[in-house]
Amino acid sequence: GDAVCTTNPSGGRGVTLAIRAAAELTDLITTHPTRQWAPRLDTWSLEQLRPWFDEHQIHDRATRARWSGEPPDPDADISWDLMVAATTQRPDFMPTLGPFLAMLALPHSIDPVRDRVRAMLRNGWRPPTPPGPTRDDIVAAISRVTDHGGVLISAATRRQSPMAASAVVLSALTPL
Repeated sequence: GDAVCTTNPSGGRGVTLAIRAAAELTDLITTHPTRQWAPRLDTWSLEQLRPWFDEHQIHDRATRARWSGEPPDPDADISWDLMVAATTQRPDFMPTLGPFLAMLALPHSIDPVRDRVRAMLRNGWRPPTPPGPTRDDIVAAISRVTDHGGVLISAATRRQSPMAASAVVLSALTPL
């Protein structure tokens, strides 16, 4: 579980990885001598869990860059969500991405698609922009709510009631 490998919940992989780790541990305990449990679980974790952790680090870096307004960098690691976005132009990527997305194949299985998306980026392709407010719209809305309706949202208020602070930000986005 999360004690061994914590991934970003946006990928929806935590429960699957925890169940797989529990099944592996159960198998080790029932089929191997005690002295082999730790080294075997360590080897299994490095082979089966670490790749998912590493993949989530790539995704987190790409998300942070995207939310900062940076365009995708063809020289950086290519995240799985960018590969999925590329399927709008290249649906032939799905036979490779599908097993990875369903967690039936490890992250290295999508490396060929990663290389093709890198080439697409170098040739000028950019992922489609989803509908909704832009980064600038969101920054402007947050700026407006710092004194929205005469109510200052202090850092203490945001810590005490993040849901209330989020509701104020959302209400500021409504006029957009």
